[in-house]
This record gives sequence, structure tokens and C-alpha cells, in this order.
Amino acid sequence: MTKIHGIAYILVGAIVSFVSWKINFNNLIIFFYAGIAFGVIGLFKIFIDLARKNEDSKKQANEKQHHIRHAGGQNAQNMRNSANIQSHPRAQSATHVQQHNQKQAHPHNQTKQQYKRCQNCGNTVRMHDNFCPNCGYNV
Repeated sequence: MTKIHGIAYILVGAIVSFVSWKINFNNLIIFFYAGIAFGVIGLFKIFIDLARKNEDSKKQANEKQHHIRHAGGQNAQNMRNSANIQSHPRAQSATHVQQHNQKQAHPHNQTKQQYKRCQNCGNTVRMHDNFCPNCGYNV
């Protein structure tokens, strides 16, 4: 089900109120107040949508700051660990392996997916796909 924007409620309410007032206010007073109610509902919908957008943007900013703090904390801890471990000459290779494994575990350093081409239409197809998503050709 689609969501009706608050401006639509305000416009419908204004038109209903104006027309009922112009035609015959005494006989159409119910429609006049119904139009005003629609306008008020529209205003509430707009304010609620703005509050939700503001809340969502705050959540995104907090998540971004958390990610930055988390990544920064890992880097500082890695530097302390490597300083302690590198004092032993035999442990230097272990430090290198540990840092390499941490780089691979980070979500931003994931390997890129490999692709191949469909012989029928030339569309790019993932390496593990058996059929082209565009033309259905068996690759």
C-alpha cells in the first residue's frame, strides 16, 4: 500500500473547505470541518515525516562515528601490539601474518567478485552462474 504525503491531505482539505464555504456554508458545514480536519492531519503527517528523517540521519551519523572510532581503535591497538611483538626478532614474521589476516577480515578489504562474458549476448555474468541473466544462454 502506498503512503499518501501530507501535502495531498492539506490540498484536499483546503479544496473541500473552500468549496463547501463558497457553495453553501450553512448546509455544508460538516464538509467544511472535514476539510479542516484533513488539513490538520496533513500537517501532522509532514511533522512526523520530518521527525523520522531527522532521527534516521542522526542514527546514520552515529553509526558512521562508531565505525570511525572502531577502525581507529583497531589501528591504535595494532600499532601497540606490533611495537611489543617486534622487539623479538623471531616474532616479526608472526606480526606480518597477523596484520595481513586483520586486513582481510575488514569488510572494506573483501575481494572483488570475478565475472565472465555471455557468448550469446555479451552480458557480464558472475563466475559461478550457469545461465546468463539477460538472455538465458547456458554459459
